[in-house]
Amino acid sequence: MVDATDQIAMSEIRPITVRGLQFGALVKRGSSYSFLLQLIAVVAATGMTLVLYGFLGMDHNFPAEWKLPVGEAIDAIVDATVRTIPWLFSGIRSTIITAVDFTEHVLLSTSPLVIAAVVVIAVATLASVRLALFGLVGITFVGATGLWEPTMETAALMAVALLFAVVFGLVLGVLAARSDRFTQLLRPVLDAMQSCPSLVYFIPFLIVFGTGAPSAVLITIIYSLPPVVRLTNLGLREVPPEAIEAARAFGASKVQVLTKVELPLARPSIMLGVNQTVMLALSVVVMAGMIGAGGLGIEVWRSVQQLRFGRGLQAGLAIVFIAILIDRLGYALSQPRITPGTTRSAPVAGFDGNQPSVDKNETMRAKARRHVGRLAKRVYPKSGGLYPAIFQAAALIILATAAALALPSADGNSPGLLTFSLNGPVDNAIRWFNLNVAPYIHPVRDFLIRNILLPFVKSLLWMPWPIVTLVVGWLAFRRRGAGTGLISVAALFLIGMLGMWQHAMTTLAIVGVAVAISVTLGVAIGILMAKSNVIEAVGRAVLDVMQTLPIFLFIIPAVMFLGIGIVAGIFATVIYSMPPVIRLTNLGLRQVNIEMVEAARAFGATESQVLWKVRIAAALPSIMLGVTQTTMSALAMVVVSAMIGTIGLGERVMWAVGSVNLPLGFEAGVSVITLAMLLDRILQGGGGGKSKKLAA
Repeated sequence: MVDATDQIAMSEIRPITVRGLQFGALVKRGSSYSFLLQLIAVVAATGMTLVLYGFLGMDHNFPAEWKLPVGEAIDAIVDATVRTIPWLFSGIRSTIITAVDFTEHVLLSTSPLVIAAVVVIAVATLASVRLALFGLVGITFVGATGLWEPTMETAALMAVALLFAVVFGLVLGVLAARSDRFTQLLRPVLDAMQSCPSLVYFIPFLIVFGTGAPSAVLITIIYSLPPVVRLTNLGLREVPPEAIEAARAFGASKVQVLTKVELPLARPSIMLGVNQTVMLALSVVVMAGMIGAGGLGIEVWRSVQQLRFGRGLQAGLAIVFIAILIDRLGYALSQPRITPGTTRSAPVAGFDGNQPSVDKNETMRAKARRHVGRLAKRVYPKSGGLYPAIFQAAALIILATAAALALPSADGNSPGLLTFSLNGPVDNAIRWFNLNVAPYIHPVRDFLIRNILLPFVKSLLWMPWPIVTLVVGWLAFRRRGAGTGLISVAALFLIGMLGMWQHAMTTLAIVGVAVAISVTLGVAIGILMAKSNVIEAVGRAVLDVMQTLPIFLFIIPAVMFLGIGIVAGIFATVIYSMPPVIRLTNLGLRQVNIEMVEAARAFGATESQVLWKVRIAAALPSIMLGVTQTTMSALAMVVVSAMIGTIGLGERVMWAVGSVNLPLGFEAGVSVITLAMLLDRILQGGGGGKSKKLAA
């Protein structure tokens, strides 16, 4: 029997139980009565606004007369800046051109075999022999497809840009770690830099520096700078104070403490930031092909323009090899270096990692095997023993021979002996697909446009702007409090006053559809990965490739299969934005406390109930974090997918880049940044308290 007191107590803690999770998360601030009153007030205000707008025949869009005259001010500022300090811009331009030309000359004048040997040896020494084998595969592919020269051009641009980005990033990170006030000033700047689409950066630099390498290098520096700044700051702040105090006690100066203690201890975090900076730089350098920077980016861009997808796929695969190689190498460098085996003074262990026992009666064959195993352990400390070392050595010889045959001559005038091309097979496959499969896909595409996307866009555009502002502000208040609610309302007003209301609502609708598809598929795939280690291993490999690909490459398969249009843009957005929610769903489900699962099963819950009522509920904070990252990725991709027909703010950005219209680019770019930060703040508010309640 349960008395009335127990019933009241149980009703009070109902939001803590699994069954009450949904309502308990919804009623986060105040009581359920407060929530219902707020909801009734919002619905009543919405109804009254609709009646008023319908009765008076008012325009549902944001008032055009409220638009801020920012265009004239921006043009005046840019003109005054260019006229005042032309010598500065000219010096920067000439310096970058000299650095890029010199680096490119060195790379192209050096024998490809020498470059390949240096890369393989460096990767094998710093990371692993397996990664060196992968590097040889990539080098062979680049040489055989005739992409050696564009690859070296891309490498020259990246080398110059990364030199400046890493140096500036380390300096800013050290300054941020020294001053909390500087960190607070720097954080919103870094947020804006990471939220701003890379295409928006093109416009001011095209106006000041023109097309070519200078604009590409400067855009790459700015876009790729935030990760190394953030992680340098984080790494230095996590250095144990005891280590710093010990160094000071021995009389070390501030510079010595920084260079001898703090930076070495913060090295894993700093190298992780450098790795992310390199990946962002590669993404932007590829996109810089649009403004005449050359390299692999121009190959991809021309293939999209000319619908020659085989050519674009070759350049894309070359970029994939570079991205994965850099990503794995950066990850290896970010790990603490542990010297394998024993110390120099100790006897050398056998290939199995144990101290070998010396038998006086062992045969010569056994002695030879033991000594070769010892040598293999020295040369290949991660190989695992004699036979894996022999296999890796054989693979190195075979792949090195293939690379030597595929690479062009030292003067670059003649191609290698081993050549192949994907142009013909891929283009023929695409033609076959368009003739035999595409007719069945087009009805699905048309249904998606006619019955889902267009009604959603029209409903947002038809909704009076005060209602949209009210609803978004109320949701932000429910998720994060009054401060976030007011900021959200101010953000929507800013978008409207920049004249981008309609375009922002269109982008919001497209992002909503793409995120809904991405989250549905991503959560389902994450559940499958959490249930099977085999599926997880395969899925992690695929996700690693997807997350190392530059964003520019995702539009190629979309155009290949769906042609130019808004559905192709949504398809590219879904592919690009799915990995975060997949990873974090899998991670959250695998971290669920097994005792909770066993308790649910003990009470007779089915596997379906355990999944949805226990596992999903407990993993909801992790899943919501994945939804947030997926939304941010979708917003970034929607802007890029404007190249293949997506409308909204991305279309405005592309129009501004094509016409070099700085005011329009500023208005569209600020609107994208504002929308991204608005969605980020709202989505980050949920899920945090559930895990704590479940844990209780």
